[in-house]
Amino acid sequence: MKKLLLAPIFIITMAYSSVGNADTLGVWVGGGLWDWDVSGSFRYQSTDINDTVNVENPGSGNYLNWADDDSGTLFVIIDHPVPLVPNVKLFSTSLDTRGRGNASVTFGGATVDNAVDSSFEMDMTDVTLYWDLLDNVVGVDIGLNAKILDGKVTVTDVSTPGQTDTASFDATIPMLYAGVDVALPLTGLTIGANGAYIGFDGSELTEFHAYIRYDSNYVFGVEAGIKSFNLELDDIDQSYGELEFSGTYAQLYLHF
Repeated sequence: MKKLLLAPIFIITMAYSSVGNADTLGVWVGGGLWDWDVSGSFRYQSTDINDTVNVENPGSGNYLNWADDDSGTLFVIIDHPVPLVPNVKLFSTSLDTRGRGNASVTFGGATVDNAVDSSFEMDMTDVTLYWDLLDNVVGVDIGLNAKILDGKVTVTDVSTPGQTDTASFDATIPMLYAGVDVALPLTGLTIGANGAYIGFDGSELTEFHAYIRYDSNYVFGVEAGIKSFNLELDDIDQSYGELEFSGTYAQLYLHF
């Protein structure tokens, strides 16, 4: 825990001592679509590994058969020339999937057997405060991300609807953030990657983007790449397991 608390202080100190700033105020507003596949497994309020369910369909054992899907994303980015004051990124994404699988497990207060319906819903809001350490042909950002999660998993026995329970979670998680990009001269193209991470008591939360972006000579641009979100839980509110959402994305934006 001490390392977790000291890390943001270190990040801010480094940013203050090395900060570089944009020459002018820039605002990006846009949205896009993330086409993701889901994988992983979990269990809820049980220390028995036999109560673990796979969210995919492995063909045997306990599984939920969640569908791969896509999610919309909206964002605003503000990059300014004021020294020491952080730049801001605001992103909003919703994940939603469901399926009918087969499981014989205890899930919270419910005991399900054979055919089960289940659903997963989660809203993610990211508030990122970052500093430009470099802002030339090569750009380097470093900062802090607050990931606001609001979600739930519901599992119901098809033959006994009363056997149902919901695992809910609502948290704001601080994460370390870093990004790097390289502008390709005379093309309007930029390639880059960024990500955020935190680990605590055996649990981890990781997000990663790798992309190519095109900025036109007008006010619009386009970005496409790959994105992954990975959540590992080790006795967080009596929840255990690992969930990963990963796939390609594309987004359009206006740059003022």
